[in-house]
Amino acid sequence: MKNEKFFNFPINLIDGFLDDSNSCLYNIYSFSIYKHIMEYNFKDGFEWVNSADEEKAIEIAESFFEVNSMNKISTYNKGEEIFNSVQSNQPYSRIKTAVLVDFFKNPKTEFEKVVLLAHLALLSTNKEKSYSKVDKNFIYSRMNGLSKSLAREYVDEKLIFPDPRIKEQLHPKLQKYFTKRYWDRIKEELSERWYWFIPKEIPAYDKDGNLTIKTIRRINYFTQLSQEKFYSVIIKEEEKKKEKKNTDVLRSIIENYNKNNK
Repeated sequence: MKNEKFFNFPINLIDGFLDDSNSCLYNIYSFSIYKHIMEYNFKDGFEWVNSADEEKAIEIAESFFEVNSMNKISTYNKGEEIFNSVQSNQPYSRIKTAVLVDFFKNPKTEFEKVVLLAHLALLSTNKEKSYSKVDKNFIYSRMNGLSKSLAREYVDEKLIFPDPRIKEQLHPKLQKYFTKRYWDRIKEELSERWYWFIPKEIPAYDKDGNLTIKTIRRINYFTQLSQEKFYSVIIKEEEKKKEKKNTDVLRSIIENYNKNNK
């Protein structure tokens, strides 16, 4: 919906979510409010110099997000603290304001929180594309609040999920859900509750240049596009790969020709 608002936040702020979800949500809230203030401040050249200004700044930001905090100075101070500690290369995720308020105010099961973590993790992995193409280890790493995959040190190995070496590095409460059974349940919830489409097959060109169906193995695709739009995006990307391959072949032929005819 056009009027929906999102809090954008660095993925490390979900670290410890299964221990104290409200603290994590408050940190996300405070950071997002403060970040909005800074963007507003820089845009208009206005500087806050006392607590009254800070409260007014919070009111302006909260009005934009259509939310309201009880202690605006605490929100400002916490947001400033987090904002100044964030590393520039941190990947960001986003959460709807309505979802944050729901999880903050209403009791949720641990599994519901785990699924939310998976949803937030996926939103941090699309790299400005309309879909994510990631493996399970990377998703669980992001669910753990990490920027990089815990599997990166085993890049030369063919890992079988769930790898115990990855599991032992996850948060103790998240380890319980690092199984094939729970992964299937998480994917089901992502599809039904969070509107992710998770295809098992994708369109691809074969070696003869014909468009065909390719079964997905190991790496997973996730998108919130409709199936038709998603497949159209993949076909366009396959066409670009095909054109590049043909261009590379032509370039290679020309280079060899020039080299042999000097």
